[in-house]
Amino acid sequence: MLAYTYHKRSNLDRLERVDNCLKVIVVKGDPQKIESLYGKLKSAKGVKHASFGICTTGKGIV
Repeated sequence: MLAYTYHKRSNLDRLERVDNCLKVIVVKGDPQKIESLYGKLKSAKGVKHASFGICTTGKGIV
């Protein structure tokens, strides 16, 4: 989950600040690569908060 601030173009072609946007990104793959991606995302300009959670696909759970 990422909470961040960004700027967008308005109808009058001027920049407007948009506060407290929330994004949820779901990825599947190698845990080390995913953790590296998380590190890059949380250090991106405008990111106020980032959290990282791991879950299972359920395969192999008895």
